[in-house]
Amino acid sequence: MAFRGNEAVRPAVAIGAVMAALVALAVSAGAEELAPGVTYTVHYVAGPNVVYVVAADRLRSEYKLEVGWAQAKRNYTAREGTSTIAGRYDSPPGHDVLSAVNGSYFDGVNLPRLIGVGQSDGQMMDTPAFNSSYQYHTVMVGPSRRPMVRTNFNHVLGTLSFADGYSMTLNQYNFYMDGPLVPINAVAAFTPSFDSSTRTNFSVNPSLAVEVILNDVSYPMRSHKEVSGIVAAIRTGTAASNNAIPAGGMVLSAWGSTKSEIVAHAHVGDRLRMRFMTDAEEYNNSDNALTGIGWIIHNGAAYTPGWANLESGASPYGRNPRTVLAWNDNYWFQVVCDGRSAASVGMTFQEMATFLIGTLGATEAVNYDGGGSSTMVVNGTIRNVPSDGSQRAVANAIMLVRQDTASVFPFSDSFGPAGRLVGWDDKFCYADVMAFAPASPGGDGYALRVMNRYGGADSVRRGDFGDTDYTIEADVYCDYRPEVAGNGYELSGMIARDSGTGAMGLSTFGKGNCYALLYASDTGAVRPGKYVDGVWTDFAADVPETPVAGWHRFRIDAYGNRVRYRLDDVAICTVRDDSHPRGYYGIGYHEMFNTDANMRGARVDNFVAQVVPGAILVVDFDFDTDVDQVDFAHMQLCLSGPQTAQTLPICQDARLDNDSDVDAEDLATFIGCLSGTGIPADPDCMSNP
Repeated sequence: MAFRGNEAVRPAVAIGAVMAALVALAVSAGAEELAPGVTYTVHYVAGPNVVYVVAADRLRSEYKLEVGWAQAKRNYTAREGTSTIAGRYDSPPGHDVLSAVNGSYFDGVNLPRLIGVGQSDGQMMDTPAFNSSYQYHTVMVGPSRRPMVRTNFNHVLGTLSFADGYSMTLNQYNFYMDGPLVPINAVAAFTPSFDSSTRTNFSVNPSLAVEVILNDVSYPMRSHKEVSGIVAAIRTGTAASNNAIPAGGMVLSAWGSTKSEIVAHAHVGDRLRMRFMTDAEEYNNSDNALTGIGWIIHNGAAYTPGWANLESGASPYGRNPRTVLAWNDNYWFQVVCDGRSAASVGMTFQEMATFLIGTLGATEAVNYDGGGSSTMVVNGTIRNVPSDGSQRAVANAIMLVRQDTASVFPFSDSFGPAGRLVGWDDKFCYADVMAFAPASPGGDGYALRVMNRYGGADSVRRGDFGDTDYTIEADVYCDYRPEVAGNGYELSGMIARDSGTGAMGLSTFGKGNCYALLYASDTGAVRPGKYVDGVWTDFAADVPETPVAGWHRFRIDAYGNRVRYRLDDVAICTVRDDSHPRGYYGIGYHEMFNTDANMRGARVDNFVAQVVPGAILVVDFDFDTDVDQVDFAHMQLCLSGPQTAQTLPICQDARLDNDSDVDAEDLATFIGCLSGTGIPADPDCMSNP
């Protein structure tokens, strides 16, 4: 096969002979490396069929899937080819689109609406649209890069809350789509991903119209999550139509009886809160989502229940060109099969399942729009042979993007009167900066409050899936309240290496997975430990108690498999643990009250995230970067002897081999790290204790 640049040239005379020799077995052309951990391969399989595959290391933090849209907006006025869509988003090296395949099926009745949902970079693009007579399959990918498949789910009315405490129903988002605002007497939200403006036209009875322009919205917008924005302007009458949607902002649009409610309660400068809802809790953990038709394989086997009750366009038992997104524990696979030609006839679901499992080792896969729409683009070039003879114009594309998302350290936020810095991502409710007394040490009388006003857990996070080694610290208000302990308690503190769910002790919404340092309001105990699938494990049973309300400095050092917890610059626990090798950092809260009125939330100030060389050198007990006689004195104090448990909280860091005693083995490890006063110790001295 000859290649011209990146594109294969397939002479018509030669291709038949080549395929005839290959129909009995699967043969792959040599893999082309697109980037480290990303390959492009052409497979020739029985049928005959030609299948194009991009495989990407799913756990590398620089790669992620995104959904690209025609004209780079959900309310596109014209469809575009997959290569054109990918080109709109391709801006290397910061945002390098390595490959793209076509995506959604069209809603043929309500164009330009699509079947199902679309979501990109955490933004829900439109209200779910499913025909309940059929089965659809939405792939959702969250910050932990763990995909999930959800069948049909429904839109649920949301909530719009005003600064004066008044609330009303939030009906739709990004729903206009060149048609009527539905329903009348309702409120719709329009985001920058929708279009440059709302495209509303309230020329009929403009006196009933209002559009509220918001700035500084706390995106991203996911299901079950509350976002917040500041009212910049309130437009009524003829000025209410087709207002521009500001970058980073939102427009709330209403026509009918709801206009008077909004005008009565919204004021310029107010902070409004919008809670968007579906009945799929998985959508809360999703950053990118797109609906297909047909769940081809599940748990490494052909999944025939996912082939039933599908719209005719999916054609599970017919041989057609196919576009599929597949994956296993290690890789993403973008897959396109040519069809409707002598060189490649196309695949049934069963034939595709056989290829995905037997050749790629995929364990899950969902079918997307096929036929003439099936297109594979690699580095801007169409690599397959679309059955129409050229690429078909489509609505969106599933793109594999290379982007450096590693956190920039150090980061700090003092949570001053101007509010928190941009980039914090709330789990459920907007975490606001509020005046708070007493002020934190060196603080300005303001603190961040993290609390789910609907009850349960909440968190606010920063960072990235790929963050591994770092230190976080903050002032945490330890609110000792034994007087309400009979009604329950609340936990407040910090989280490190979070999986991205921010779910703390919840068994739902992805379940909590992180290291945490928390304060319990009922006992006054400071609790170092971890959540695994929402289940808490204490790392130290005997820890300090602070039974007097006040500010304390919390710190977590996470480096390699060593995690150290500090309270007011004193190490209270050091462990070796491999449960959470990387992840996001932030502030966590969980309440267990019978009465919601008892909730006060986590109050936190002066947050810092940084990389501290030698921070987790556990034998540097006085944190001065050397290992000297001062540290040796601490080791001597803590020696308990073999098989004699050392339970003093101050000595937990001396249990260097992670058993219960401090004995000669621990002392030998310590001696191997001695450096002398003023001489920085080797951080690798304990790599093989």
